[in-house]
Amino acid sequence: MADLKDPYWNRMVPELTVTDFPASLYFYVDVLGFNIVIKRSDPDFAYVSLGEAKIMLKDGTHQNSSNR
Repeated sequence: MADLKDPYWNRMVPELTVTDFPASLYFYVDVLGFNIVIKRSDPDFAYVSLGEAKIMLKDGTHQNSSNR
C-alpha cells in the first residue's frame, strides 16, 4: 500500500514532432547522451530517456489520412 505522505505523480512525457527525425535522434542520443527505450518506423518514432528525463520524438513529415 502506498504511503499517503508521499503523493504519487505520473510523469508527463513530452512528445516532440520533428521535421528531421534522424538529426533529432542523433542529437538526443549521441550529443546529449539519451538512451533509446523504444524505436519504430513508418512513421518514425522514438522514446528516449536520460535518468528521469523522458522524451518522445515523432516524425512530423509523415502524414496519414487521420492527420488531414
